[in-house]
Amino acid sequence: MQIGKTYILPLMLCFVSAFAASQNNPLKINDKIYAYYEKCRQFNRDPISLKMADTLFTRATTLHDVKAQCIAYFIRGSYYSNANDINHMRIEKDKLFRFSRKTPYTQYFFGIWSHIINYYANNGDYDTALKELKEFQKTALELKNEYGIGNSYIKSGDIYGLIGNDEASIAEYLKALNYYNSIHKTGDLPPLYFKLGSKYHRIDKEDLAEKYLLKAYESCQTEDANGSYLMNIIKMYVETDKLDKAKEYMAKLAEWEKKFKLSEQLKTNKAIILITYNTKLGNFDEALKLTESSRLSDELENYYLYSVYNKMGDYTKALYHYVKYINISDNRKKKMQTEQLAQYAALYENEHLKIEKNELALKNATISISELQTKQKLMLADKDKNNLQLQNTHLALNNKDLLIKSQRAEVQRQKEKTARLAEEIEDNRKTGLLLAVILVLLLLSFITYAIIHIRASRRIRQEMAKEAKARKDAEEAREEAIKADNLKSLFLQNISHEIRTPLNAIVGFSDIVTSPDTEITTEEKNEFVNLIHSNSKMLTTLINDILDLSKLESGSYKAHIETKNASEICRKALASIKGYQTAEVELRLDLPQEDIIFRTDEERLTQVLHNLLSNACKYTEHGSITLSCMEKGNDVEFAVTDTGCGISPDNAERIFRRFEKLDSFKQGTGLGLNICLEIAELLHGSIRLDTGYTTGARFVFALPL
Repeated sequence: MQIGKTYILPLMLCFVSAFAASQNNPLKINDKIYAYYEKCRQFNRDPISLKMADTLFTRATTLHDVKAQCIAYFIRGSYYSNANDINHMRIEKDKLFRFSRKTPYTQYFFGIWSHIINYYANNGDYDTALKELKEFQKTALELKNEYGIGNSYIKSGDIYGLIGNDEASIAEYLKALNYYNSIHKTGDLPPLYFKLGSKYHRIDKEDLAEKYLLKAYESCQTEDANGSYLMNIIKMYVETDKLDKAKEYMAKLAEWEKKFKLSEQLKTNKAIILITYNTKLGNFDEALKLTESSRLSDELENYYLYSVYNKMGDYTKALYHYVKYINISDNRKKKMQTEQLAQYAALYENEHLKIEKNELALKNATISISELQTKQKLMLADKDKNNLQLQNTHLALNNKDLLIKSQRAEVQRQKEKTARLAEEIEDNRKTGLLLAVILVLLLLSFITYAIIHIRASRRIRQEMAKEAKARKDAEEAREEAIKADNLKSLFLQNISHEIRTPLNAIVGFSDIVTSPDTEITTEEKNEFVNLIHSNSKMLTTLINDILDLSKLESGSYKAHIETKNASEICRKALASIKGYQTAEVELRLDLPQEDIIFRTDEERLTQVLHNLLSNACKYTEHGSITLSCMEKGNDVEFAVTDTGCGISPDNAERIFRRFEKLDSFKQGTGLGLNICLEIAELLHGSIRLDTGYTTGARFVFALPL
């Protein structure tokens, strides 16, 4: 993601006033990035603010400033609010909710949600606005968020105001005021005072209007917001003919304009106020001059020319401009009506398309159900067929049994007949012998037939078992394919997110540092160069980890087994991470008195030890990190022990999963321990977290001698 040349100048300006902003930091975020936040606000209607918000988030992550990270999300939501992009507003709201719900700064999540409610209310969709407001208040109460609870009253007041019920609107604002006072939260009161003052002015309760508008101005802690408050105070005094008071606050506005610039809308409002002010003072020439020189719309220009000429008594010119004003106003209203009709037509067409889409989805679902029913019928038919085959087999067996019984009965009859013949013809031995041979042959035939029948039955049962196994194997293969597809999608989602974060930082800070027009101090330049360097290392580590993981999982990596010295490998591994640890951490080496000589892949073993040691450096702020090795049974065990924050036994297996990071603020890809597990399997070893060690974390890597 590259920043275009059009946006380089605004981005450079964001770093100029860093020191000055540190002197006035009402948000209580890190002084190093407050000035940058101020510049982000100045470009909140420009797409560059999205990239600036990403840069703010990266710098806040480096400084462990969670509040500034939430503010970066809020800046993105504010840009989409100004662009009336409701879909992206909802996306940013959900992203900020997931990030901020476990932090003390959920008010920024409710801030984006307020923009969403404003969008629906300002577009006349009050039903949706009220539904959103109901969910807003429910969530605020669940999270016990003071900003959300108070703001729910304010949003109710806003919606009542839009539908013209000013009394109900004021009642809701007063509820919010009472709530904020009850919890002693005065920082959010200036905008609320402003809303109350404007509403009281609208219903001609000028004393209360003056009271609350002045309170808004006097209690505002953000100086650049005072321009809007001053403008409305002046407008109130001019419209109530308190011109001396109006003049007094015009002088204060002039002082304010020496430090800050008025927006285009405020410039227009100021011109209208000055025209009215000079008209009431009788300075008609000045009023006409302001009307013609200010960048007013044709409609407003003709209205105020009519107003001035009418006060002057020049009714001919007043009538002329009044007629022009009426014509322009009518044309604008007709145009608005035409646009609204077009919008309603587009909405109708969208709804019609949605209905057609739903009908098509219903048809597809019906077809799918029909296909499933057909498959079910086929399966039932197969089952009936198999049952019929079994019944036929049983029937055939029964028939064979009957045949054997019949044949046995026949044999018995033959035996009896033979006996009778033997009695009758005792001397005919040859005939008797022949009958005996025939009897034996018949018995052998019956036995052979029975054996063939039994084998056929067994073969049928084996074929049925094979068919059931084939169906089971097919189902398992389908489930494996679905699982592989889900893993692929999850991997692509995670890796795109992991690559985007350091790449955004590298590109953004590179553009700033290399631009010849950038005015930054040497200290800031060194800071940005260090950030580029650290994010480049992070990106390189991520890519190397992915390549290593790909080789290990695909089986393309062949281990290079050689005879090595365990103590020498440990010394090299410990030397490779010197400088990674903080100044309060001591690196220690605990080796056996006699060298351990064994066969292994030195490169992979060193990679495992380096990953374990660098992880220990990340999570150990003071104390020591110890690398040790020892011979234990038929294995050589390497252990990395630290005195850091430690790991819960519940996470002993979770930490070896891919992209798993227990602390999202620590740099890293979440692949290191997963790669260590793959290498352990490659070298026929094992790796584990020693859950019995409670002073920090202790990882044990064992390899066979």
